Amino acid sequence: MGYWKRWVLNMSKLSSRGQYLRFEKGTRYYTLVLDKDLFGDWVITKANGRINSRLGQIKNECCFSYKNAVSRFQELVWHRQFKKNYKVI
Repeated sequence: MGYWKRWVLNMSKLSSRGQYLRFEKGTRYYTLVLDKDLFGDWVITKANGRINSRLGQIKNECCFSYKNAVSRFQELVWHRQFKKNYKVI
């Protein structure tokens, strides 16, 4: 079984504590956080910027359900790893 399929299976076991991933490529970083907010809704927080810099940006993406959130999280991870060639740290 390939890495991507094993990772997808691990994502299906995601608990209520959420998931955190950090990617790096050269001098750039990108983080993804899947977690619940204070109201119990699932939120994906995306942060990116330059390593060793105070500059960057943070965006939040609200999801309607846990299944929707995990699906979107997997899309974002795939995009960063395979399309943009970032490495998971």
